[in-house]
Amino acid sequence: MPDAAKQPAGKVSDLTQRVFGNLDAGDVEAFMKPFDENCTVIFGNLAPVTGTTALRGLVDQLRSVVKTFHHGVVHEWIAGPDTILELAMVYERHDGRKVDLPCAAVLTVNDKGLVSDWRIFLDPAPLYAEQE
Repeated sequence: MPDAAKQPAGKVSDLTQRVFGNLDAGDVEAFMKPFDENCTVIFGNLAPVTGTTALRGLVDQLRSVVKTFHHGVVHEWIAGPDTILELAMVYERHDGRKVDLPCAAVLTVNDKGLVSDWRIFLDPAPLYAEQE
């Protein structure tokens, strides 16, 4: 396995910017472009989904609860085809409540330069919890 190269503070890779910048901007079409049509995505403890149609469904499901996203990149490492991220997530629900969640994610790029695997390590339960 190649050594991981940590990105300089305040800088993120083009892939990270395209994925999370477009998702945060609400541009689902642009968000989908870096993904292989047969990609696999595992989000938290949910069942894996395969393919861009299923990924779009996952995003639509999340948007039914979340009004806005913000994915703050805390750290990014690149090791060969893998981009490893520590993220500080801020979700705003449709009821106006903001939910801050820590997250780790791994994006793996195939030989076509497209994301073939995306693993998101996050507990989404607070997004669905009623406000106390």
